Amino acid sequence: MKAVKIITAVCLAALPVLAVYSQRAAPLRTDRDIQALCEETLANVVAGDVSRGIGALRPYATGISVEDVDSLETQIRGQAATITKNYGDPLGFMFISGENLRDTVIRLVYIVKYQKHMIRWSFIFYKPVDSWILDYVNYDDSVEALFGPKSPPPTGK
Repeated sequence: MKAVKIITAVCLAALPVLAVYSQRAAPLRTDRDIQALCEETLANVVAGDVSRGIGALRPYATGISVEDVDSLETQIRGQAATITKNYGDPLGFMFISGENLRDTVIRLVYIVKYQKHMIRWSFIFYKPVDSWILDYVNYDDSVEALFGPKSPPPTGK
């Protein structure tokens, strides 16, 4: 009887660990998987649920330190009121561009649309072997960066 109690206690203690492993996110195998993840993140950010948005990225952020992901979440939360004050309420998000470099590096760029301005979000994923990991995520309000490098002014010739 004592052995049964010990086994039961050990099994109950292991449940939280098993729950974590059973909830492990599915690997990102395709471009569409990556796009769905980015869109889930931005949909939650637009809805005001930053924790859920960044939480969706966390299982794939193995190329980024946990502290950097935490810092990103804290930064977004800290700037939310200022962004709303300056740019208005969020209206949604839009896919702008994507690049796949030899099936090894993918960059997706989105904008989150507000009433008065937009914020650019960049996601970079890396594929070391057979699935993609998040290597970089950033957001800023640099509208010019959406258009690539500047062209030199016309010379008039």
